[in-house]
Amino acid sequence: MIPQPHLADVWRPVEVQGTDQQIGYYTRIYKSVPCFIQPYASTEQSYYQQRGDENTAQIYTCRTDLCFKRNDVFDWGGDEYHLTGVQTGLNLAIYQELTAVYYPDPAKKRIDRTEYPT
Repeated sequence: MIPQPHLADVWRPVEVQGTDQQIGYYTRIYKSVPCFIQPYASTEQSYYQQRGDENTAQIYTCRTDLCFKRNDVFDWGGDEYHLTGVQTGLNLAIYQELTAVYYPDPAKKRIDRTEYPT
């Protein structure tokens, strides 16, 4: 079993009705989801963070009862991971493997919580 040392909140975008994928606000769908967030490499992560660029990470969770979708946002300790892919690990339904893009603080893709109701 993969250790689950992180607890993340999961936010889902709510699209504006009548538009094509325009996000109106985000709503928190899950709170304190146990997971393991693994950046591809620490040197890679440091490099991208210094430049304010995005980096990719894998998120593993044993919560197979939860439904995650592309564009969901994992919020862990103020860091945001935007999901780009969801798959069942080893096709055994023991854990889920999620591919995410990490946007550091100055990046434009981060959720502005002052704009969205919680």
